Amino acid sequence: MEERGIFRRTPSFIVELDPPLKPSFESWFPHQKFLKPFDAVNLTDSPMGVPHVHSLAAGSLLQSRLKVPCLCNLRVGGLGRVEVKSMVLTAAALGLKWLVFTRGDKSEGLLSVVEALDEVEEVRRLGGVHIGVVCGKPVSLKLVEEKLARGAEFIVADSNLGLGELRELARIVTRFSAKLVAGLSLKEDSEDLQERVRRLENLVDGFCLMWVEDLKKAAEVAWMLRELVGRK
Repeated sequence: MEERGIFRRTPSFIVELDPPLKPSFESWFPHQKFLKPFDAVNLTDSPMGVPHVHSLAAGSLLQSRLKVPCLCNLRVGGLGRVEVKSMVLTAAALGLKWLVFTRGDKSEGLLSVVEALDEVEEVRRLGGVHIGVVCGKPVSLKLVEEKLARGAEFIVADSNLGLGELRELARIVTRFSAKLVAGLSLKEDSEDLQERVRRLENLVDGFCLMWVEDLKKAAEVAWMLRELVGRK
């Protein structure tokens, strides 16, 4: 993977946001000053099964207006080959170079995340798109290895993964020359977050602040953590 974009300086800091619930962006757009401590925005894809505006639409507008790189989460599990390839081509056409494939490891008859990675190899190279995958509990190291072997370039780990699990992921990710982003829950208190970052700063390539309800607070936490790891 090219040493640029969101991993140009490490550890990178990413904030996770939900796209708007309604087809209107004006009241949803985050204030630009609250995005300054972040290297990118991770846009979810209808979390908790609640319909939101598609992450590609939100990412395209956010990236063009505020000039911040976006990682767009895409639910590819259970889709067909044409649909998955079309989404990757659409992302490339919109200038969205960072995608996160989610869900679908146990789909029946349709594509799993692993199969989707195979299907889009040609179109993502054509569009210069970087594709990552999520990793949550229960952690299947075998499945993670399979996704990396099929071309996943980075892993976004959930905030509930323990330090031991993240160390195992880091070991595998390093072997594939990929990147590892560790989730940080803003539901934790400040001291716990700082301790987690201290233990992980030399192990991971980035941190993603999750469960963000107040972007201003998230920005304050990010500035604090950047200073902690020497990123002013």
